[in-house]
Amino acid sequence: MPGTFGDQSKEYLKQLLLLIDKGIGGKSISVTPTITTTNVPYSSGDVIGGLITLTGASRASSKTSILKSIHIRDDNNQKQPLTFLLFNVDPSTGATIIDNTAFAYGSSAFSKQICKVNVDTTDYETIDSKGVADIDNFNKVISSNNGTFYLIILTTGTPTFGANSTSLQITFNFLQD
Repeated sequence: MPGTFGDQSKEYLKQLLLLIDKGIGGKSISVTPTITTTNVPYSSGDVIGGLITLTGASRASSKTSILKSIHIRDDNNQKQPLTFLLFNVDPSTGATIIDNTAFAYGSSAFSKQICKVNVDTTDYETIDSKGVADIDNFNKVISSNNGTFYLIILTTGTPTFGANSTSLQITFNFLQD
């Protein structure tokens, strides 16, 4: 009879509804943290903006997210190479994570690192005297211990930004469990 389900189909539907009820499925989020820079030249290996929290990048503790893409807006058109270090737990204990200072892992931060992503100078384009980079090929599967990721941005160049929170803006796009 049309419109009826067999026992197998009913069980499949029941399991599917349970998964939907638990919040498992396709969801995405864009996170644009505040990055405060200084007007003093940075050196290669320096931290940009201190420790940055990516709140909401993971839906819950022990859930996975996929870092899908990054969109960078460089108001000063510096177009510098950057390294992003992501952590699943706050890495500050014993580490040196101070804006415009050389980064050091310290005693326990290295074991908390879950991902490293590089941005090269060739990833940028100048549009109306602003640097823009849109990188969409990461697909890094990462998991958070508390629903939040922690970010350290390192420069491998020597940029000079403005002393504000608008010179460098970065949006991280995640797919979520």
